[in-house]
Amino acid sequence: MIVIAAALTSCTPAFNWREVGFDQAGVTALLPCKPDRGSRAVQLAGQAMQMSMAGCEAGGAMFTVSLVEVPANALLQAIQEDLKANSKATHSRQLAHGRFIAQAAIYGQPAQGSDGPSAFSSQAVETFLSNLKMVGAK
Repeated sequence: MIVIAAALTSCTPAFNWREVGFDQAGVTALLPCKPDRGSRAVQLAGQAMQMSMAGCEAGGAMFTVSLVEVPANALLQAIQEDLKANSKATHSRQLAHGRFIAQAAIYGQPAQGSDGPSAFSSQAVETFLSNLKMVGAK
């Protein structure tokens, strides 16, 4: 029985994609594992605001999707730039619409997935970043 369990876990792919969303902003994303969710106070462009997040660890890296609601439209670009400048992500993508900014980010250099040597560098990064969607964003 232990041998069967070990064989089954060794065949488990490193990335088990699932859709997550932030309904208030029309944001959806794919994460490679079951996410934890939370929120925290952050300072961006000199403004205090709440950041909502969903994230998980897969293939040796942390995958996160974050959302901030900008207090005033005039601050949108400054907050986007500050969010990007202060990120330690190895790969990221932002979308903005209205007063919301969503960011998909990967932290760390993941181990290669079970899909081959380039699984992380090509497939996982592309899948994660290209599936960040925000209603109305261009």
